[in-house]
Amino acid sequence: MSADGEHHLERIVAAIAAHDQALSELRKGVRRLTGPIRIKVPSTLGFLRLNALVREFAELHPDIDMEVLLLDGPMNPAAEGIDIAITAFPASFDNVADEFLWPTRRSLFASRQYLSSYPGLNHPRQLEEHRCLVYQPTGPSWPFLTGNGVMTVTVHARISSNDMSVLLEAAKTHLGIALLSNYVALPEIRGGFVVVPLPDFPVPDLWIKAMVPIDRLRMPRINALLRFIRSKEKALIPWTRDPFGRAHRHEKSNLRRTTDLSSSRLQSSDRRAATAIPTKRNSIGISIAQKAAKCRNGS
Repeated sequence: MSADGEHHLERIVAAIAAHDQALSELRKGVRRLTGPIRIKVPSTLGFLRLNALVREFAELHPDIDMEVLLLDGPMNPAAEGIDIAITAFPASFDNVADEFLWPTRRSLFASRQYLSSYPGLNHPRQLEEHRCLVYQPTGPSWPFLTGNGVMTVTVHARISSNDMSVLLEAAKTHLGIALLSNYVALPEIRGGFVVVPLPDFPVPDLWIKAMVPIDRLRMPRINALLRFIRSKEKALIPWTRDPFGRAHRHEKSNLRRTTDLSSSRLQSSDRRAATAIPTKRNSIGISIAQKAAKCRNGS
């Protein structure tokens, strides 16, 4: 077997096994969900919220074995053997469907003592003169919404971390300004430990999404977990609100506009999920292949 064949063999075998298992369950009319689920969630998000949802789902389905991986950063779930990858990153992958879940608000956070000890902060450009606390997965390029669109400021990272809780503690202890998801800092906002600088320059939302390999969509247990997570959206809305009650700015997100086509095809029905269309990038590839076939046939 060639090197390329060996590289793809394991994935092909797994896809065939998943397909056979799904057909077997459908033919038997199995209602009790069984089997393993591997789900990847961001570390802070998993610790603060999604771990409770996973536990609740596991209690409802005692025959499902759950493996929860707390990992940050983009990851191709098809290549890593992950059934569902929860992420806020815009990356998309071939043969992986994106199911958008909910928008999450982000803001700047700092202590009053820090803000009173350093130069005035009235515009995002002035952040270049400040000590900033950078979340490594999103990096030091901080975006802000202005009357003229989105502007980006590249800040100097006095402290950087892949854990937002570390950066929040640094902000509380007057070490600088952090750009964080609101769900991490809402208790500190309510307790007066941190404030939000530059409220007139909001940060664009990120969309939390579930990335699911297309072959996994044929599995009833995977769709059951997706439906369960989506059913909790109303409970999560207050948890993701802006500290000042400002409306969500997700309509400005290019991510939502360019990928919601595939999201809209992920239905709660297992039968429909099995035929979910590929991402826009895959659709283009199919179109090109069809045109090439027509040329070869002389049509």
